[in-house]
Amino acid sequence: MFLQKFIRNESIKTDPPEIYNLRTVMVSLVACGGALLFGMDMGVIGGVLTMDTFKEKYGLLDKPDTVTANLSSNIVSVIQAGAFAGCIFSMWLANKIGRRLSLIWASILVFVGVALQAAANGHIASLYVGRFITGIAIGIASTVNPLYVAENAPRGIRGLLTGCYQLSIVTGLTLAFWNNYGCLLHIKGPAQYIIPLSLQALPAVILLVGMLFANESPRFLAQKTPEKALLVLAELRGLPVNHPYIRNEMDSISSQLEEERALAANSSGLTLIKEAFTVKSYRRRSFLCITLMMWSNLTGTNAMTYYSPTIFKSIGLSSSQSGLLATGVYGIVKMEIPAARMRAFQMGMATASQWLFNFVVAKATPTMFATLGQNGFGTYFVYGSFCFTMVVFAWFFVPETKGLSLEDMDELFAFGNVRGKFIPTRLTRLEAERNVKEGDDKFEHHENA
Repeated sequence: MFLQKFIRNESIKTDPPEIYNLRTVMVSLVACGGALLFGMDMGVIGGVLTMDTFKEKYGLLDKPDTVTANLSSNIVSVIQAGAFAGCIFSMWLANKIGRRLSLIWASILVFVGVALQAAANGHIASLYVGRFITGIAIGIASTVNPLYVAENAPRGIRGLLTGCYQLSIVTGLTLAFWNNYGCLLHIKGPAQYIIPLSLQALPAVILLVGMLFANESPRFLAQKTPEKALLVLAELRGLPVNHPYIRNEMDSISSQLEEERALAANSSGLTLIKEAFTVKSYRRRSFLCITLMMWSNLTGTNAMTYYSPTIFKSIGLSSSQSGLLATGVYGIVKMEIPAARMRAFQMGMATASQWLFNFVVAKATPTMFATLGQNGFGTYFVYGSFCFTMVVFAWFFVPETKGLSLEDMDELFAFGNVRGKFIPTRLTRLEAERNVKEGDDKFEHHENA
């Protein structure tokens, strides 16, 4: 009832109030530990690179600007390379062992990667390996996390809960920024950068402990054990298993899975890839999964995140402390599309695109600041032009998904007009089929009587 007081859409007005409960919110927030991990890493490394203790240990002092920019970009971008590999691997992993176990394994990989980073002691190769392993974990988590949240959340607050993913990234960024600032002020020697690097494991602890007590996604369970999926769905929604809302949602999931099995009966992995780009509804979604993640990076927000102390230095905040203080203030103010049949595959494509362009931004930005005019002013024009282009793209190509269930996405993306009003027919059809079935059962009972 609390959520219904300040969230206003058609779904939340008509759905049973019990489904908008604390358990659903807590499961989503715990899963967002994967996003917190991503944010912590982005915030930590940008500050660590400005610390003189780190520069001295890893040979970054008294180097030409272009050499320093290249080494810094290598240290930052190796994690994106690992994340790209991780999200490609997660396409198989999420369907093989499930969303929950994938997140558990991701958190374990983080512990290994962070330990190697913290213990590198000036050995750049060890730092690279540690960041690459951490990147694999982040790639898995960044793919599976929004997928897990979307498949657990009721439709009326799915946007809100998947939005917690972004909120968790920003929270991780802010914690990392202020942690860097505190270490720079109060800690001397190598511990000054080792502590921030070690604290990257904190979100993995939250994710691991939370997932040990969380449920698996009902939509994943429905593929193998429908009975267990029904029990989990009812527990998540706070309703009995025979409640009409639970029956309707489970029927929607089951009917969609049956359609997918019929389509997949004579298909292979290559067929799935072909369908993703040839079937109209799937093609539009694949296109958006890839391009939306591309644009999110080309706005330059991750350049600000990774290199904010350097950027603030370019506008006159010359000391590391001033840059990190401004970065902390910046941090304070600062996924529904895929088809169910290929949700893991398309989410994998989306996050692969995200990490590919994240890598491009992380690798290119230091060089841009070193070469594009005084204090790198040309860099702002490059990212500003991308922001303008994204506005035009979103207006003409991105449909509204607010208030729709995941099962309505097939019909939405088969609908031709992006800006037109879309009214799903699936629920009406399911209700009609149920009424016919109940009518037949009553007629049969009357005949027997």
